[in-house]
Amino acid sequence: MADREYLPAGFRTTLGSKDLGLAEAAAESAVLELPTMSALRQTFGTAISRGMADHDWASIAEVLRKD
Repeated sequence: MADREYLPAGFRTTLGSKDLGLAEAAAESAVLELPTMSALRQTFGTAISRGMADHDWASIAEVLRKD
């Protein structure tokens, strides 16, 4: 993350987003609350919409980074 290099991807942002959906479904089935889930979903969605879908999932740091 420090060098802002996210390619090649070890684990793509789209896969991280998919896994968030799986975690959300599992939590719902177990009647558990995930208080940070909406923020995570928004961050991953923003990264994907900014063209980082195939970058390493660590690229979400760019969404959160304050230059």
